[in-house]
Order: sequence, then structure tokens, then C-alpha cells
Amino acid sequence: MAEDDVLSTVSNTTTGSNDPINYTVQVLPRPLLDDNSREIVIWSLVCACITLVALGLATCKYFRDRYDNPESKRKRKERSEKEKKEKEEKAVTAVKKEPIAAEQFIQRFKQKKSDKYLKIEVRAIVRNQDEFPCTIAMMPDNILLNVNQDVVSFDHSRVILKKHPPEEDSDYINASFIDGYCKQKEYIATQGPRQKTIPCFWHMVWQENVHCIVMATGLFENANQQCDKYWGDVFSAQRYVRHGDIHIWLDATMEMAQLTVRSFRIQHEGSSIERKVKHFEMVGFNDEATDPGFILDVCRRVNNHVKATAGPILVHCRCGGGKTAVFIAIDYCLKQLQSDASVDIYSTVLHLRKFRKNMVRSLFQYRLIYESVSMHIQCGATVMTEAEVPIIAQYLSKENPKSKMSGFEKEFQTIRTLVPKLSIGDCAGGHRSENRNKSRDIMLLPPERARPYLLTAESGDNGTDFINAVFVDGYYQENNFLVTQWPMQHTVNDVWRLIYDYKITSLVVLNEQKFSRKYPCFWPSWTEEEQKFGPIAVRFLASQKLNNITVRAFSIRKNLSCMPMLQTELSQELVTVRMFHLTCWLGREKDSMNSKSLIYLMELVEQWQHRNNPLNPVCVMSKDGMSRCGVYCVANICCDQLKAEGEVDVFGAVRVVKKNRPALIPNVMEYIFSYSLLVSFLAMMQENKPKIVITGPAAKEGQINRGYGLLETQNSHMLLEDQLDEISRSSQLSFYTAGDQTPSMDGICLAARGHIATCKRPVTQLQIPHTDISSNSSSDSNYENAMSNNSSRQNSVRLKDSTKKTNGKMNGSPNISMGNGSVSSKLVQVDRRTKPSVCRSPSAQSMEYYTPHKVPSISSSKTRRPKPALKRQDATDELEMISIDIENQNHVCLSSNLSHV
Repeated sequence: MAEDDVLSTVSNTTTGSNDPINYTVQVLPRPLLDDNSREIVIWSLVCACITLVALGLATCKYFRDRYDNPESKRKRKERSEKEKKEKEEKAVTAVKKEPIAAEQFIQRFKQKKSDKYLKIEVRAIVRNQDEFPCTIAMMPDNILLNVNQDVVSFDHSRVILKKHPPEEDSDYINASFIDGYCKQKEYIATQGPRQKTIPCFWHMVWQENVHCIVMATGLFENANQQCDKYWGDVFSAQRYVRHGDIHIWLDATMEMAQLTVRSFRIQHEGSSIERKVKHFEMVGFNDEATDPGFILDVCRRVNNHVKATAGPILVHCRCGGGKTAVFIAIDYCLKQLQSDASVDIYSTVLHLRKFRKNMVRSLFQYRLIYESVSMHIQCGATVMTEAEVPIIAQYLSKENPKSKMSGFEKEFQTIRTLVPKLSIGDCAGGHRSENRNKSRDIMLLPPERARPYLLTAESGDNGTDFINAVFVDGYYQENNFLVTQWPMQHTVNDVWRLIYDYKITSLVVLNEQKFSRKYPCFWPSWTEEEQKFGPIAVRFLASQKLNNITVRAFSIRKNLSCMPMLQTELSQELVTVRMFHLTCWLGREKDSMNSKSLIYLMELVEQWQHRNNPLNPVCVMSKDGMSRCGVYCVANICCDQLKAEGEVDVFGAVRVVKKNRPALIPNVMEYIFSYSLLVSFLAMMQENKPKIVITGPAAKEGQINRGYGLLETQNSHMLLEDQLDEISRSSQLSFYTAGDQTPSMDGICLAARGHIATCKRPVTQLQIPHTDISSNSSSDSNYENAMSNNSSRQNSVRLKDSTKKTNGKMNGSPNISMGNGSVSSKLVQVDRRTKPSVCRSPSAQSMEYYTPHKVPSISSSKTRRPKPALKRQDATDELEMISIDIENQNHVCLSSNLSHV
């Protein structure tokens, strides 16, 4: 036996024997496969694998065909819909009326938005609403009076009209009483009046003692008429209208960017009682995008008005069910928050649907209620009165020891969370390849909804309709400002195209004049006759340098020299532009700018806008189109609101400015500076009290030698004003008109100064004669001649002038004593017990100045108008009386009757 065939030898001792037993195990050799057998095995394995794979593929194909079978698809879809419906039904059933505490509302709202829980609540509202009969609204005669048959009044809550005498079937109007949170029948929800229902609408207003009407829509929305106009125009003969038995007078109108407030007086036929009705037209309330802050502001105004009045709040939109319900629901929730510190929007909408059918009709409207309540909880009351501004600004500057943040920082953080961010799709125009090189910062682009499209065509690669500019709303109108960046070398033409296309007459530049290749000079200098910027030709007219401000004037037109086939008169259309360049705003934060200069610049721009077309936008420019521009827009909004209403909302103004460009007011420093500007504006208003206003008939040129410069008006009154002390220190006050005779204003200055300085009686009556002068040196003699020629009048005034004149300058002040006799009808009543303030004269179409700076005049050797020659009037001519009126309404007003000029 071979050695490798032996596996092993095992030794073992058996039981009962000591002899070992030896076992030998022999392992036979294994049979080896030959090559043919090995090949057969391999092929067998391969075939088995292929068979298994084929069977698997066949099985998959079978199940796939069965899965794609139409019958299987139908069954699968039905099964999925059934499961989804069951899931939604469970979720809808789980919705409960649960008030949410104010401190938890923000977090709960975020959860509902992320989980799309609001859709479930809307379904729950539709499912759980109570159904009430509306048989009266569905009567054949009344169906024609309904704008929408799905939104009608229930029988138990409808407003029943009482006619005198009663007429058959005449008591119906599609209006419903709705209970408020603390008051029954607090609201009346109705549809927008149509021509046939306007008399019934006003009859309901009188019958239900309505003092506040909220029109939760505009007359038109997306070119669709929402309701008929049921009032007259204040600037036409139709300011009075009559509808049925009701007489309606439109007393006043205040138009803002998204809201128009009107004041009506109504009177019933045969009644001597007049009632005042406030009308709020929410022009900015639309179905596409509505600012929740705007609705909150209208709610605040409405509630401030109805505090002193009785009767319900009448709210209507087109059908009286969508936006009407949103406004009522928001007001209801705010009062619930104020009373209980909790709110339940789901229960509120169900409550509204108990009184009117299908209130809150879409998910957008339901979400808007949530967003408005959330904003109210986050922001609170942000409106300040004029007296509260300095106090609140000082309070916000203090740091909270717990959060280590000041009030300014906390408010600025809140604003940033409220302003929605812009996506790339929102700014698609700026991301196109042909437009990407037109922006200094590719992340700072205007949204498509708010960017201006260039209309004037230009050849070349840069001739697109894009410019990195964005519209920003103002206080009085939407799209009041156009914010843009300093142009680059290849975008200079676009700036002038923008100015020409949108007829911009005011260009505000907020950076110092430091030119480079990155920031080129984009306007022509005074040495050039006319410079062409692509299709636009620009001509320099004049310039004026003031304190920290440079004013330039240009005329621009479309250059059509390369297109002779067009009509030549089209090229003569000129646009006059003034550039207001602020040069004192330094880039370093440690350097503080002159707030008065910026405020004065704002006044100059406002005056120039009023002289031209105030509806055209104001272009505001900075180097990056972001910094400083927001401060200017916010300051304009706040100052306009302060002058119009006596209150201001800086928080809301910043939020409005950041709506279309969130990068405006980029840091808390600019937010603080906005408050600082407002405080400075109020301080300047206080410093300028009392103010002098000189009015007269249409004058073309006027001049005050000390610090006023040249003023030009057309078809308007001339209004010049400043402090009394500043006027009294002036060497002379000259007034030039287009006529041959020129009245002297020195008498006005002397009399005003002497009267204010020497008056000891509480109320004094003063009468000043009117004379003319031909030179400064003859002013004293003119007054003496005037007094001597007027001595025969009983009501004369004896002036004992103690002034001394040296080289044409006056020193001292005159003493004024009152003569005896009857008093003329043109008198001055000076009440020294009242403190005068800023003079506002809305009836005079004129300009006003709040600072003692020099009023800019665009003058050059080419454009200066020659002054009319002064003719000396004989002292024996008939004297005109100049009346000085210092009224108790806290303002000083000097007016002259220049009927003979």
C-alpha cells in the first residue's frame, strides 16, 4: 500500500482487554473527469442560468403588462382616491374649534403652512358650515338683483328695506347683518352696487345709520368692473348726486397709493338732518397679491373712525362674499385678540357663514387672514403721532439687557422676516444671458412684476428692454419712485432711455461726485452743446450749487436723425429734467451727513414735481442701487404722511419700500437713520415757526435778496415763507411781476417785524398802505409819502420809523401806533397768546419752503430771463391795502391784494 493512500491509523483500547487494536483506513483514489465531461458540466450550468434569467424576465413582463392594464390602472386609481379621501376625511374630522394663544400663533401658523394644513381647514369649513334657507334671495324677482347666485343673504340675517310708503316686493337687497365679537349686527356685508341697486344701497345706508363704508375693492380690477360708481367727483359739478330719496355730497377726498378716503354728507328727502359718512376705497385689495399690512392699516383707520359713531360698518366688494369676508374676519380676529389674547380663525369663518352664504371662497383668502393676524401679532401698533416720534425713537435706542438688542435692531429683524424673498424665477429678465452684464451685482435684480421696460429701441447688443431699476411705492401713489444703480460704461444710454420713456423730470443722485471708469460721468458738461447717448440727445441747460446740493437742468429728446423717413416733429418732443445731486452723504459710517440738506433736497424735488407732472416717477440713484436709496424713499413716505395726517409709520414705510427690492435699507444703521431724518424734519418744522407766506396773483418771477434766489411759477400764486426773524433781518424784500407796476414789500417786512416786536395788546388791528419803490435808497421816503397821502383817512396808521439805513441796509425796528377811527374790513388780528406753527395754505396754489436755505434757481447766461424794469409809482396814486393775517390756527400769513398789477 502506497504511503499517500493510507489516511490514518487509529489506536484504541477495548473494554476488558489491555491489548491495543490497530485499525487501518484505506482511502481509494478519486476518479478524475476528463475534458468532455468537464465541458458538459459547464454548459449545463450556463444553460441553467440562462433559463432562470429568461424565466425572471418573462415573469417581470407578465406582471408589468398586468400592472399597465387599463383595468388595473382604473382599480388602482379608485383604490388610491378612496384611501386619500378616507385620510382627508379623518383629517377634516379631526379639525376642532380651538383658540390659539397669541404667543403660540406664529409657530402654529408656520406648521400649518409647511404641512398644507390650511387646505384641510378650508375643506372642514365647507363641510361643517350650517345651512340656512335663503328663499327670499332666490325669488324670481330678486335673482336678477344678485351679482352672484352663490353668495346671497339668508332669510334670518338679511337687511330688510323699509320704504315710505311701502311698496310690494321692494324690501330686498342682497345684504346681511353679521354679529361682531362683542357687538351684535356690527357689520353689514353686501354686494357692490349696480346701476339698478344704487338707490337701495343709499337707502340702506340711511336706514341703518351707517357712518362708515368699506369698499374692499377698486372700481376695476384687471380690466373687470367690480361695481358701479355711486358717488360724485369732488373736482366737478357732479360732487352732488341724488339716488332715490337720498342726497349725497362729496366733501373731501384723500388719495393714497392703495387707499382713497372720501367724506360724504347725506340727507334724506324731507329731513333736515345731515349725516357724515366716511368711505374707504381699498384700491390695493386684489385677488392676486395683497399686502396684509395694508388691510391691517385700513382696519385701524376704520376702527378709529367708528369709535365716535354709532351704527354698523358696511363692507362690500363685487359679490360680498370673498374680500368682504376677509376684511370682516380680520377685524373680528383682531378684536378677539384684544379681548382674549387668543384667536380662532377657523371658528371665525364658520361664524361668518352662519349669516351669509359662502363667505371666504378660496384658499388664498383664508391664508390672507392667517398672514394678517400673524403680522399683527409680530408687529403690533407701529403708527406714531407727531409728538410721539422723538419719545419712541429714544425708547427704541435703548438696549434690552436680556436680548442684548436695541429696539431698532429688534424691529429691523422683524421687518426682514416679514419681507418675502425673491426667487430666480421672479427676476428672470435680469438672469438672461444678454442682460447679466447690465447689473453690478447679479444677486440684486428687479422682479418682473416691478421693473420698468425700456421702450425706446437701440441697436447693438445692449439694446434690450432691461435696466436694473425697480419701482417703489410712495405715500400718494404706487410706483412713485424708480430706484436704479449708477450706470456703467455700457449702460449710460439705458439711463437716458429710461428717463425719456417714463417722462422722468426729477433725477436724485445720492453719491458724491467722484468719477472713474467704474463710475463714469453720465451727463454732458456745460461746455457741450448737445450730446447723443444712443437714441437720446441730451442738452445741458444750467446748474446751481447750493449747500451740499448741486442742481443741474437738462433737456432730452429722441434722436431721429438716422431715420429721416419718420416725421420730423416727433424729434421735437422735449423732456426737461432736473438732477438733484446730494454731495454730503459720505460713505464712512463714522461721518454723519447733514440731515437738513437731505430734507431740503426732498423739498426741492417735491416743488419741482408739482410744477411739472407730479404723477411721473422720481428716479433715485446710488452707486449700487441699494444703499441710501431706501432711506430717501422712506423719508419721503414718512414726511408726506406726517404732513397729510399728523401721524407716521416708519416701520410700515420700510416694509413697503423693501417689498419690490428687499435689499433696500440693507442694515440697521440705515433704519436708525430713517428715524433720525424724521426727528430732524420735525425739529426743522418747529424751528421754522412762525412762518411768513406772501401770496399774490399769478407772478412769473420773485426774489428775496437774503437767501431765496430766483423762483418761477406759472398760473399760480407766489408763495414765499421763512421765519419772521429771518425776514426782519433782510435788507430788502423785492417782488417782481410781469406787470408794469411793482409793489413794495419792504413795508410788509417792516410792519410785520415792528408789529410782532412792539405789540403789547393781546389782539391788535393793523392796516398798512401799499406803495411802490424804484430803488432801495428811496424806501424810507416812500413810506413817509404814503403815510402823508393817507393821513386823511380815519383808519390810518402812523409809522414812527426809527430804523437807520447804511449802504442800503436797515437796522433797528419801527414803532407802530394805532390811529383812532373806524376800522377797515381788511384787518390784521394778531393773537400773541397762541403759538404759531407751520403755515399750510392748501387753497393757494403755491410752493412752500421749510428751511432758510437759498431756493435753487436754474440760471445760466443762455437761459436767464431778463428782469422787468421797475417803475416808480407816484405816491398820490390810489393806495391798495395789504392785509397781514396772523390767525389762531397757529400760522402766520402775509397776503397782498395786487389787483391793479
